[in-house]
Amino acid sequence: MIGRHDYVEWVKRHTNGIGRAMKVGKEGILGLTQAIENYLTQPKISGAQMVEKMTPFINLLNQLKGVTARVV
Repeated sequence: MIGRHDYVEWVKRHTNGIGRAMKVGKEGILGLTQAIENYLTQPKISGAQMVEKMTPFINLLNQLKGVTARVV
């Protein structure tokens, strides 16, 4: 590891288990790969189409006691 002293010290701490939760597994890599593929191959929809698609769901959420949902 080459870099600023404090960055090198941070990396050294990883050997003691700090940062282990940040490790990327094969499932995360495959999920990201699939998401990118989906984004590139699926037809693009407009903001208005998204709102139209979400409106019924938002209306159902607003029927639940204590829940308020809206399109932002």
